[in-house]
Amino acid sequence: MSTTKRSLTAGRKNVGVSSENKKVRTAKKVVTRSKKSPRVKTAPRKRTARGLSAGEITSNTMGLGSDKELLEHAFASGFAHFDGGVGMISSAGKWVNANGLMCKIAGLNHEDLAGRSVSNIDWVRQPYSRKSFLQLVKEVSETHHVATYHVSREMSGADMEWFSVRLIPITNHGKGNYGVLMLMSDVTAEHIAKQTLLRSEANLRTIFNNTDSAIVVLDSMLKVQACNAIAKEWSLSGFKFKLHEGVEFTKLTKDPVLRELVRVAREIIDGKGKDLKTTYFDSGEESRFYQISINAVYDSAGVVIGVQLMAADITVARQAEHDRSRILEDLVRQNKDLEQFNYIVTHNLRSPAGNIVGLASLLQKEAPGTPEFNKCIELILLASQKLNSVTQDLNAILNNKKSISENKSLVDLQSVVDDVHVGMRETLISQKAVIETNFEHVKELLGVKSYLHSIFFNLISNSIKYRHADRNPVISIRSMHSSSGISIRFKDNGLGIDLVSYGDQVFGLYKRFHSDGEGKGMGLFMVKTQVESMGGRITVRSLAEGGTEFVMVF
Repeated sequence: MSTTKRSLTAGRKNVGVSSENKKVRTAKKVVTRSKKSPRVKTAPRKRTARGLSAGEITSNTMGLGSDKELLEHAFASGFAHFDGGVGMISSAGKWVNANGLMCKIAGLNHEDLAGRSVSNIDWVRQPYSRKSFLQLVKEVSETHHVATYHVSREMSGADMEWFSVRLIPITNHGKGNYGVLMLMSDVTAEHIAKQTLLRSEANLRTIFNNTDSAIVVLDSMLKVQACNAIAKEWSLSGFKFKLHEGVEFTKLTKDPVLRELVRVAREIIDGKGKDLKTTYFDSGEESRFYQISINAVYDSAGVVIGVQLMAADITVARQAEHDRSRILEDLVRQNKDLEQFNYIVTHNLRSPAGNIVGLASLLQKEAPGTPEFNKCIELILLASQKLNSVTQDLNAILNNKKSISENKSLVDLQSVVDDVHVGMRETLISQKAVIETNFEHVKELLGVKSYLHSIFFNLISNSIKYRHADRNPVISIRSMHSSSGISIRFKDNGLGIDLVSYGDQVFGLYKRFHSDGEGKGMGLFMVKTQVESMGGRITVRSLAEGGTEFVMVF
């Protein structure tokens, strides 16, 4: 009994296996190998990038089991639920099968699809290719090369649709071509978004490169990430360096203005500074004004990742603002001049005219030849001379206020001083007066030479007339460029003017501020009138060390 049991057990363990061989079943195949023979490993089949073989589909599903029905259901499920169009095309270029979306794209019912040529969707051909879609399918099937591209078609209402197309050859490891697997995805939304982004970038790039402002974007290391055309032009013409993307901005900042911009930029990046907006005046060959701003650049988290520099030429706007201010000043000045003119007419003319009328009435009561009669005649003569003097002064004032633009020319400033020096030579020598000039920065001025001669003569005469008793007169005349235009400065070491008491009367008519001087108070009034007639303005200040400085700006 025991022998029989052992035999049954042994038989149960070795059912279908002889003492020399073992039989192993795998996927409907029985492989027989000798116990003594070594196991031979079969090299795995290689999957190429050119296509998907029918053998691979079978062998790769062994992990799912040997049930062919399961494989078919899995493939059918993926085929039906792919989020794009899927179609199988034979090597002859005919439809084998397709999911619902592919049928819709092809414009065919599922029942009418099988066996029909793909020539009905020839619009799916590769862009810019002369090959038909049918030729392309056959080429992919024969060459085993995957084709990937994008196509578009026009819909109703001139709308367009865009699709991504992928043709994958189905092969059996060189044993035959089974056709092509076609995948199509609607990428219309992505295409429109991409085109919108490209247009937006193009528009921004156009604005960036064609704006009137120079724009430079620096990263946190102060390297140039972007700069527009005008920034490159200004950096080369104004600062003599070539600006381009990737260059370290700090290496280009030999100019003190740019060094200051770098300092502010570093503070902003380090979180220690704030955005800056300032005005820069370039006193080069052409005086220009620039408005410069430095702003932080933030990422989506609000962290500073760089700075943006912007510079705009505001010279024209600044000049327009300056012109408006001058027009307002001229209106105010002309109003004051009218008031003063009215005062002169009322007082300076009325007084001598009234005297003449009164004396004439007295003459009617006196007999000719009497002392009273002769006295009246004498007083009438004096009143007439006064009246004539005032009339001549007013005439000179009115003549100076006429338009003189047609008489302007470039006048050499040193030659004007030389002419005045010749005419006052004896006075200058007797008073030991010295005239120092410096016209190095501005040698010529657009103006009326006779007016400039009169201005220089009156100011130099006043400096000598009101000289200080304890020192010889020294008169300094110099010219320079300023933010407002061309400045001419007259400075002397004389008595000066009490501007606290007489500041608003300095340029008034018939105003005198020193009792021991000669004249009737016409000089400075005429200087102011002539300066303004040439489009300039004049101011005065009294120096702490003694003396007066007149500043004319044209």
